[in-house]
Amino acid sequence: MNTPTSLSRRYSLFFTGWLLCSLCFSGCGGGGFTVPDRQPVTADVISLDPQAWYIPCGQLVPEHPSTSGNGAWAIEIPNSGGSLQYVQTPFRASTRHNLLSITFRIDANGAAYNGRVHPDAWDPATIRLFIERRGDDLRKEFYRWWASGHAYVLGSKDNTVVTIEVPLSPDYWTSVYGHHDAAEFTATLNDIGYVGITFGGSNYFASGVNMQGGKAIFTLIDFQIR
Repeated sequence: MNTPTSLSRRYSLFFTGWLLCSLCFSGCGGGGFTVPDRQPVTADVISLDPQAWYIPCGQLVPEHPSTSGNGAWAIEIPNSGGSLQYVQTPFRASTRHNLLSITFRIDANGAAYNGRVHPDAWDPATIRLFIERRGDDLRKEFYRWWASGHAYVLGSKDNTVVTIEVPLSPDYWTSVYGHHDAAEFTATLNDIGYVGITFGGSNYFASGVNMQGGKAIFTLIDFQIR
């Protein structure tokens, strides 16, 4: 399968307060609760305010990205022992949209990226655009969607500005278990709760990324839906 089936523990810490064993990767993918139904400031607009972006999964990462003088916000990819997974912001649509796009830059020095944070994940480490339907409990297959064919491979264009655009068409997006489903994808577009990005391997899209050496800072420059 080419999507995340189990993730790290911070969702469980954040929403239930239960500390899970550090060897388990059941937090974000384990389910059993509803993702908070946060409201964006403005419908049909993706906020660039770092405080409106959340990092609900991972280890050794903050709750929100940091303000950046070089873009909207930034986050450093953690070293070995840490994990960066989901970075997402609330969104509501009052009309149908056709395209999701992101512009970003990764400033890196001697970077050695690790996409094998999950024991079954494969390198290379990747970033993918992500959409989540309202009411997700992290168990429903068709409530999270990834732009599966539009991965950015970490290290491929370090220290340059990158733009990725993906049509909001079901042919370009896959579910938690790697399936295309036009009806379910349309239902998600009609009831989006969050948009964002995930970090993972080439097969598990949100299983986490960390650094095995060097340093890398991800800076968001723009994120649009139109």
